[in-house]
Order: sequence, then structure tokens, then C-alpha cells
Amino acid sequence: KWLNSRPILDPQDTYTLRGIWMIMIMVHHLMKYHIGTSYTMHWGDIGTGAFFFISGFGLYSSMSRKYVDMQYFWQNIKKMLVPFFVCWIICLIACIIFFRDYFSIGIGGILRDLFTLTYPMAWPGIWFIKVILVEYVITILSYMLFKDKLLRLLIPTLCTGIYFIIAWKVLRWSPYLYCTTLCFVMGLW
Repeated sequence: KWLNSRPILDPQDTYTLRGIWMIMIMVHHLMKYHIGTSYTMHWGDIGTGAFFFISGFGLYSSMSRKYVDMQYFWQNIKKMLVPFFVCWIICLIACIIFFRDYFSIGIGGILRDLFTLTYPMAWPGIWFIKVILVEYVITILSYMLFKDKLLRLLIPTLCTGIYFIIAWKVLRWSPYLYCTTLCFVMGLW
């Protein structure tokens, strides 16, 4: 029964909240080297987790009210691809100007930064955009492919769980880089 219930918060109401959380993330990243992490210590973690949660909630709420087809898929993915490529190009230009040794990673490393969910060498903040983009792709595709509501939720949950385990156990990343992805799935549920 709870899978059929209407959300308490309308997805349109989340824009302000997402804006606040994005500001928290930006302040954390911009200020941690200038004023120290004691002032912005958890701003990035809280902002990222909350942003992921409300994104999952908003996406699933939107899909439950609309017809989800390839047009819906491309419309949502395009909204994310434009900021991703703009950010990536800006970061690449910044690396060319300020971090000449960045190119020592070679073209393979640069392409890895662009096309994988690994922690990028150029600008760590772009990881956030890559992961949420993949979460959207998996969630929308599972919604399109399966009629069963439970299966629509289980597929993104399993994919996120696999990413979580690989990042934690195999790659041994900082928990910041994989724990927050669980918030997206919690928002879906």
C-alpha cells in the first residue's frame, strides 16, 4: 500500500531545498582550503546526501505522475548532460592553466575522468554530477522496462549497492564518495 501513496512533499517544492544544499556543497569545497574544514566540516557531506535524497524522491515522484518513455528519458538526461560537459570543459581548461602535470596521466586518464564513476583527477566535484547522472539513467530505464513497482525500485538499489561495495571494498575510497549514493536510493523508496 505504501508504494501507491502520494508524496507529502511536491517535487516542485524541492527546488529551493536543492539550491540550499548545492550552496552548502560549494561553500564546503571552496572554503575548506581557505578557512579550514572546522567551519565547513560536514556541509559537503550533509548537502550531498540531502541533494541525492531529494533527487531520488523527485525523480520517482515525477515518473509516477507522467508517461515514461524515451522522450522522457532524453529530456531528463539532457538536463544533466549540459551542466556535466560545461563543468568538465571548465575543469579541463583550469587544469591546462594551473596544473600542467595533469596531462602526465595521459589521454587514458583524461578519458577515465570523463567516462567513469571513479574519483576524477581533474576536479573532484565533477564526480557528483557523474554519479547522479548514472543514477538517473538506471532509474529511468528500470522504470521504463518493468511494470512491477518493487522491481522498478530494486534495480537501482542493487546497482547502487554494487557500486557501494566496489568503492568501499575494492577501491577503498573515502566513505564520502559512496555513502551519499545510498541517499538517492532512499529518496526513491
